[in-house]
Amino acid sequence: MSLLIVGAGVFGLSTAIEAQKKGYAVTVLDKHAVPSPYSAACDINKIIRSEYDSQFYAKMSLDAIEAWKSDPDYSETYYECGRLSVCPKSNSSRRRFDDIGIAVLGELGKADKITRYADAASLKRDLPCLEDCQFSSEDVCVYNGRAGYAHSSNALRAAWRKAVRCGVQFVFGEAGEAIGIEQTDGKAAVAVKSGARYAADKILVACGASSGFVVNVAGVQSATGLFVTHIQLSPEEVARVQDIPVIFDAGLGYFFPPDKETGLMKVCISGVAAANNVANPHDTGTVSLPRYKNDVSTDTIPQSTLPQARKLLTKYFPELATKPFIGSKTCWIADSSNSDFLIDKVPGYSDVYLASGDSGHGFKFLPNIGSYILERLEGRLDAAIAERWKWRGEPEGLEKYKNTDWKLTKQLLEFDQISFAGN
Repeated sequence: MSLLIVGAGVFGLSTAIEAQKKGYAVTVLDKHAVPSPYSAACDINKIIRSEYDSQFYAKMSLDAIEAWKSDPDYSETYYECGRLSVCPKSNSSRRRFDDIGIAVLGELGKADKITRYADAASLKRDLPCLEDCQFSSEDVCVYNGRAGYAHSSNALRAAWRKAVRCGVQFVFGEAGEAIGIEQTDGKAAVAVKSGARYAADKILVACGASSGFVVNVAGVQSATGLFVTHIQLSPEEVARVQDIPVIFDAGLGYFFPPDKETGLMKVCISGVAAANNVANPHDTGTVSLPRYKNDVSTDTIPQSTLPQARKLLTKYFPELATKPFIGSKTCWIADSSNSDFLIDKVPGYSDVYLASGDSGHGFKFLPNIGSYILERLEGRLDAAIAERWKWRGEPEGLEKYKNTDWKLTKQLLEFDQISFAGN
């Protein structure tokens, strides 16, 4: 049985490894070698957490965390530094999500590393690395020690090396750059920029936010741009903050411990995102598709978000708040209206499937999402899970996006109308 995967990101690599181990002949196409600059995981870090408002994703994420720790291919990229959630008392929807997430972990017997703090003094006593942070009396603070982050680019490289060892074949460059899928006499083939065609018994499109360039995703997913920037720390500054947890402030944004190799600290801005609505390559109408900084170097972050990023740093580490922002960019995710993944057969094709809809929480499942995707390709996926991840055929929209409790975005900008900062 042959499997052709379009996209060497998290979903594509994870599936390639599982399928090749099960005896498939797997070929993966991608414009770029791993890690592709188009992949949302081409980054210095991504959060690994288990707080969800459903047992399904919570259990799945706990299984992934165990794999991050036990699999030698991934363990060197995973750092269990803990995660601190800081939520204003006024943010009732986010607090509700946090409370439910803790309750769910309790039901699964995994709330033993969670601590709620009634005041900043007790928090700083347990985590002295946060001594300089300026918590508000209105902040509700919850620390989860069973969480952290992974160096995401290195994790992709680890998955690629694992796939190569398994026997997966990779095609990069114009020979791997998919431009669409053609179907003749009921048989699908992937057309690539070089002019070649690739066919297989099953085809999986796993291009994340860029999937809409290959198949028609209008109505089921939408590319959403999230904004991140960085500051450069000196070795002395790195030493002072290297032991902090991931800090997730529901009112301002979130940031990570500094990167161990470069000293960069990534800062993520919440409350605002963007859609890049363009003509649908496969139909009439429009669809939001990514525009990458790799192609347009001036696509950084909105000028209007800079004060918020300063405020976030000032609250927690004021001595770092005046440092210049560098490496600002848009991180494109594949959003579904309810943040569920989209793993199903593509309508109109015989054996073409889509694995996408990461919705900003898919990276953590790199070690285990491939087994679920392969089960769907083989028709063995649990019916309840298949229903959750089915091709829903409902319109995407900001109102549904805003009503997802764990998400913080309340403003969706038009990408071509943004005044970008000059860094």
